[in-house]
Amino acid sequence: TGMNAAADIDVAEEARAGASFGRETWRRVWASRAARACLAVLAGKQFEMPVAFDQEYEAGILALNNAQRTAICKAFLHTMEAAGYYAVFYASTDWIKNRVNYAELAGFDMWPAQYGAKCTCPLPFGMWQHHGGGSKNWPAGSWAGVSGAVDLDTAYKNYPEIIKGAGL
Repeated sequence: TGMNAAADIDVAEEARAGASFGRETWRRVWASRAARACLAVLAGKQFEMPVAFDQEYEAGILALNNAQRTAICKAFLHTMEAAGYYAVFYASTDWIKNRVNYAELAGFDMWPAQYGAKCTCPLPFGMWQHHGGGSKNWPAGSWAGVSGAVDLDTAYKNYPEIIKGAGL
C-alpha cells in the first residue's frame, strides 16, 4: 500500500485519524530517506494520534533478517520522533514476536494487530487492532458504507492529550 497520507480528506479529519506509513521494502539505508519523504507529506500538519510505521509480510521485507527489519523500524521511528511526531510501530503480534528483535523496539509505543479475545504482544502497547467476534460482549466492528465487519482499534492511552501535552 505504501504511504497513506489521507490526501483526499481534509486536515481536520487527518488530525483525528493520524497517519500510517510503511509496507515498503526499504533497506536500512533507505529508511531515513523514506521517513524524510513521509515528513514532506506531513509538513504543516498536526495530528492527534501517532504516526505509525507499518511492517508486513511482503517478499522484500521477508527476505531480510530480524536485525535488518529492526534497524529499518528504528531508523524510521527515530527520524519521525526527531521531527517532532509521536511515532508508533504497527505490526501483527506474530511479526513483533518473530520477525523483529522486539526488545530493541521497547522504547517505542506498539500498535499490534491480533485477532482474538486478547492481545499477547510481548511489549506494552498503547493501541490494539482486533476484530470483534460478533457476540454481545465482543461485537464485530462496522462502518457506515462498508459491507461486512471491519477491524477495531482500541486505544489504551489518551494520545490526543499526550501529543498536545508534549507540544507535538
